[in-house]
Amino acid sequence: MKKIITLLACLWISSAQATLLSEDETFSPVLIVDGSSSSTSLTFTDSGIISDVNVFIDFTKCDDPLLSDGTCSGAGSSFNREIVFFLTSAMGTRVDLVLEDTYSDHVGARIEVLFDDDAATTIGGGSLLSGTFAPIGSLADFNSEQVLGDWTLGFEDTVGADPLSVNAWRLDITTNAIPEPTSMALLGLALIGVFFSRKRSNKQ
Repeated sequence: MKKIITLLACLWISSAQATLLSEDETFSPVLIVDGSSSSTSLTFTDSGIISDVNVFIDFTKCDDPLLSDGTCSGAGSSFNREIVFFLTSAMGTRVDLVLEDTYSDHVGARIEVLFDDDAATTIGGGSLLSGTFAPIGSLADFNSEQVLGDWTLGFEDTVGADPLSVNAWRLDITTNAIPEPTSMALLGLALIGVFFSRKRSNKQ
């Protein structure tokens, strides 16, 4: 009986196909904060249960001035320790990507970072480097939530005179389909049938 139940469950799970959903936005002019904070949102209109989240951010941090296209003009230290990024899900869960003092002070740059829990290296250190890095928090905190709704990227430059800009960003979210009531009912009926069949067999 255990083997039959396992087989039925596996057949049901395999019918729920994984789907990659992506939303992105590029800003012109770029979004700039300097001794302040702001946010921007992406909206997902599909339903699904989350199994993986990755976040891509194109950003610039530099000595003032920072141009409206995201180019650094200032040549001094950019005080990268002032950078803060966090992501809030449609259901209100917050995950910290970069916290104050994650980076150390260095010359500014425009970089592109993909935040992925599976990355070999955690974000931070000296120079601002493009690449794939694990965030400070865990993006797996979003797993099992519903994807549908507004997802918000919060960003902050904690001290003035060395601005931070968000030039573009993207969310890649892998989901599994929400089980349809009919599928759940059929699985339940199958399990009930197996139970009574087994019960009759034991009486003989």
